[in-house]
Amino acid sequence: MATCGECNAELPDDRTCAAYFHQALAWDFEDPVVAGSVHHLTVLCFHLQHPGLYSREGLEHAKGLLVEFLENGTTPDMIRRSEARNVQNDRRDWPVTARDSTSGKYRCPPKWTMTVKDVIAGGLECYPTSVKTWARSVFEALKESGNI
Repeated sequence: MATCGECNAELPDDRTCAAYFHQALAWDFEDPVVAGSVHHLTVLCFHLQHPGLYSREGLEHAKGLLVEFLENGTTPDMIRRSEARNVQNDRRDWPVTARDSTSGKYRCPPKWTMTVKDVIAGGLECYPTSVKTWARSVFEALKESGNI
């Protein structure tokens, strides 16, 4: 059985976490009203559990977004309006994604209790609820590990 090198998910069917993530994205776009309503959390949680996809600065920014969404009730539209000018490529002086040696890492790796594999296992019928539960579990794991 394979294990993901970043989130430590057990992958019994030899699918990758990226394959599960792509399934989630497909659901987001197949049903933009219901499944797509949690797209922001799906993308954020997947990347937070695979921090090497982010630059160090991108990882810090993403953790802040999770706090905004879960603790402050900020919506994706509110974030887009408030950060539009600051995160545009021509205005931002830091990369979002990892480049060479700029990969994001946690000081103390969190112990994830839920991953994208678990979200997909719940099926499309439970998808929005599963994503919200996943987001809360990511937040709690980051908090417990001292990363936020």
